Amino acid sequence: MDPEIVSLRSHRSSFPIKVTHFPPRLISSRPTPAVLIAPATGVPASFYAPYAEHLSSLGCPVLTLDYRFSGLSYPADVDPKDRAAVLKALGSDEAQGVTIAREWKWDMEAALGWVVGRYREREIVVIGASVGGACRFLREEES
Repeated sequence: MDPEIVSLRSHRSSFPIKVTHFPPRLISSRPTPAVLIAPATGVPASFYAPYAEHLSSLGCPVLTLDYRFSGLSYPADVDPKDRAAVLKALGSDEAQGVTIAREWKWDMEAALGWVVGRYREREIVVIGASVGGACRFLREEES
């Protein structure tokens, strides 16, 4: 099966994020985990596609994540030089701003929720590079 692009929204934000689902290409006689690959800052999920394809060939379903405003999750109609347009698209105002600890954590939660919902009978493994390894554990600022 070919990889498929899936659009998700966090239950805490209406911003659409894109993930790529690599279905398992092998039926294994032993259980294989479902894998979420969370990228490093500034690295599009497509960078991890060869690794995801390899895991898929071993029978693991894999999901790669593009955080909001990166890779496939960058809105085509938003000029990155127009700060007001960027903040509007993020659903944030000037006072709130955007933080990895809040919005990217929400994106990771949405992706992880999709994996758990689709593959609940499997062990779930998260492979994170740089911020992708820490994002799940970041503490959101308190209001």
